Amino acid sequence: MSELNDFEKILGVDKIKSMRENAKLKRMSDGKGCTLCDYTGYTTNDNGKAAMCTCLKEQFFKELFHKANVPKSFWNKTVADWNTRTDSYGKDLGAQQNISEKIYSLLSFYERNLGNICRGKFPKLKHTYNVVREVCSIHFEGGIGSGKSFIAAVIVQSAIRRNLSAKYYDWTELIQILTDFEKKEQADEVLEDFKELDLVAIDGIEIYTYNHPQLSIHLDRISKARLHSGKPILLFSNGNAQQISTGSGWNSLLKSCLTIRLPYIK
Repeated sequence: MSELNDFEKILGVDKIKSMRENAKLKRMSDGKGCTLCDYTGYTTNDNGKAAMCTCLKEQFFKELFHKANVPKSFWNKTVADWNTRTDSYGKDLGAQQNISEKIYSLLSFYERNLGNICRGKFPKLKHTYNVVREVCSIHFEGGIGSGKSFIAAVIVQSAIRRNLSAKYYDWTELIQILTDFEKKEQADEVLEDFKELDLVAIDGIEIYTYNHPQLSIHLDRISKARLHSGKPILLFSNGNAQQISTGSGWNSLLKSCLTIRLPYIK
């Protein structure tokens, strides 16, 4: 029989057991832990050392996904979940399935090489008309239901799981920050993100009916910052991003991207 430790001597074995059980019940009610780790968050590895349980790792990643603005509906989705037969509404792609399969191959290729791409080691890819080019940034064009948000979300999550810094930006929310004079601090934070993050994704790019002078200035600033960083950006639009009237930075950013058209249903 093992000797009692100091806490067991002072409080008594039964008291210690009761405290442990109550703590376990509290963690269970809070949704922390799982049966595998007996709701402690840690298990023992083959070497007999404590290791973080899968459940705790997933909770950790969820917190990172939240901070990265990844839409909750796409949490824990992966490239493997891309459906080559239907669009996001379940409509059969028909003849577009061939394009969808190529998109899946591209996403798999990009994800495999994500670490090198973020470190400035760009892989080469053969695409339309057998043109070979280095792949860094990509501009995906597609209509509603073509999978733009899905791709943005899963690639950002993949980067985070690879210990890379990444962030998902919704175009509408980004524009609100860049055009609000009272959000200068947030605009500066966006600029820093575009300078420093390993990967940035902007989803839902479209033309708005008004032309705000502040937008042109800030959009040009963050675009040039991203270009100068040498790191990748993923852009997602309905196909008219080139018509957005702003400075040279935005146009140069678009030109730096490989443009990919997503499957569509008429």
